[in-house]
Amino acid sequence: MISKETVELTNELSVLRSMAGELEDYIIEGEVYRTVLVPQGGGNSSSQMSGGDLLARLAELQEASPTMSATEQAQVAETAEQIQATIRSLRTRFHGILERELKARRDISKWDDEERINQDKDKNYIAPAEMDNRKRIDIIRKTLAS
Repeated sequence: MISKETVELTNELSVLRSMAGELEDYIIEGEVYRTVLVPQGGGNSSSQMSGGDLLARLAELQEASPTMSATEQAQVAETAEQIQATIRSLRTRFHGILERELKARRDISKWDDEERINQDKDKNYIAPAEMDNRKRIDIIRKTLAS
């Protein structure tokens, strides 16, 4: 029996590979967000792509790599190299997109904080979506600093 985690990792790898295939066009076109078609089963599904999303998915899959099959590990490594090569070749443009995404994500985070305060919610509670947003902010900051 295939575990839920295995299926999720396989799906995440499919999404990452699709994003990597679109990365050059994404950077050249300069939009912060892009919809990517991901082949799954008998058809395609769509996934939202941004530079931060791509980097976060890559980091998560690299972290989970020891639990993957050798084939999946090789696919993650190959995809990571493809992503890094594309980013290196278009670094200035990619960083420009990341800077715009960082501003948008900071605005979302600020809005989330204000919304919690205005609704008298637990000020220490952070919604899962906001946790994901903050992870992407951290990854974007680290990438821009390198």
